[in-house]
Amino acid sequence: MAKREEDSWGNAFIGPILVFLSLCALWKNETRFDYYRAASKIEVSTSLSDVQSGQPLAYTGIMDPGAVSFQGNYIEQFTGFLVVYREAEIYAWDRDEDSDGDVTWSREWMSSVESNSRNNGIRQELASRSFLPSEYEISDLAVASDRIEFVDSTLVIPPNNLRRTIAGSRLSPEGRYFVLRKGRPDNLGDERLLFRAIPVPKTATYFGKFENGKGVADRSHERTNFINEFIQDTGILHHIVAGEREQALATMKAYLTRLKWIVRGIGTALVVFGFSMAFSKLVGFLFHIPLIGALAEAGVFVMSVGLGIPLALLTIGAGYLAGHPIILGLFLCLLAVGIFFLVKTSRRGRESQMAIREELEHEFGHQVDSDEMKEREFVGLAHLVNSGNHAGTGNGSSQLLDDWSKKHRWDADKKRDMLAKAEAVEKTSSDQELRNLIRIALADRKLTAFEMRSIQTAASKAGYGRNQVRKIMGNLRRSAQLG
Repeated sequence: MAKREEDSWGNAFIGPILVFLSLCALWKNETRFDYYRAASKIEVSTSLSDVQSGQPLAYTGIMDPGAVSFQGNYIEQFTGFLVVYREAEIYAWDRDEDSDGDVTWSREWMSSVESNSRNNGIRQELASRSFLPSEYEISDLAVASDRIEFVDSTLVIPPNNLRRTIAGSRLSPEGRYFVLRKGRPDNLGDERLLFRAIPVPKTATYFGKFENGKGVADRSHERTNFINEFIQDTGILHHIVAGEREQALATMKAYLTRLKWIVRGIGTALVVFGFSMAFSKLVGFLFHIPLIGALAEAGVFVMSVGLGIPLALLTIGAGYLAGHPIILGLFLCLLAVGIFFLVKTSRRGRESQMAIREELEHEFGHQVDSDEMKEREFVGLAHLVNSGNHAGTGNGSSQLLDDWSKKHRWDADKKRDMLAKAEAVEKTSSDQELRNLIRIALADRKLTAFEMRSIQTAASKAGYGRNQVRKIMGNLRRSAQLG
């Protein structure tokens, strides 16, 4: 029990760290080095003699698949591939514990042996790694393989197409894999290898830098921290891509776009998961916090999603704007224009409201406070819902007046007095009643959403549409400004 409590508090600290790192990854993903854009700015060179050392290089040429070969530990030779990826897995126990401390055990293929009690004594012999030659030839251009990058799709190499070395003789081909059997009846500890590769294309385009007579990595934008490594953002332009220049650029763009969306999805999921880890222990302290408390009552998962996804989307949006200065500048200009018009409109609105208030106070013969304004609005609503051929004598009309009373915390006696006052006040035409009601609402300095809904509801019962109400309101404001 003590260990479970310790793990729970550990999650409370690990969760915020995971959220922070995930948000950093989302930000860096949006501001990552765009090797597609860098490559698209380089024109293809038709002759290497015209390229000076240290210059960016784009070069299209022919490749000979048979001329590209290299060794691979358990395999004698790989021929006809730009790169070969060896993926190693081991069959072992996986321990999963939920938030309530319930443990589930399962045997699975995994990339490494999980440290738990049932995996004691299990040792992994095979490892994942990649293989590639020291150099490539694209027509008369030599390309160094150091820090080379690829964006073309991989394919699985069938085991029967590969010849094993003496070290690989213990591996037996089974389907898509080479399998190392350990002889246990439950197959626990067995290992397997899968080989994926990118075939050498007949025509390829290289993007990078020309130096000392060959293509080398352009490291002018290199990025080395662990978050950039996690999201596969090296900052290096040193790519061999199948096809002519335009086809190669299209492949690079598609790969980069797909990678960005994968990181966005994983990063957002990790933000939610990090919040879930933190809230699973701290949820009891969150109920009294405004807004968050309401989410906490809905449960840890709902609260994590409700906070995690908006925060992740905000980070993605901000990162995207930071990574696109032109769009950011346009956005800031539009934002400035929007704020200017908002401030200007708000000022004009306040001026028109003050003008309408002065006009009403002149008609009433005295200054009017907020309480009197609310009472006059109630009378106007009561008259309007009971006017003309659409007399509002039903439950809808009564509900509207009840809601108004509750909103302003009037007790039953106050409401009864106001209904009597509404009966005593002489009614005018519905047009005039609606116009006066809107004038009073505007004069009270702050027209709330509740007031607007109440006026719209009352007006609809008197036969007026929403557009008519807006038109009357606009006319009143304009006339007040002109006056």
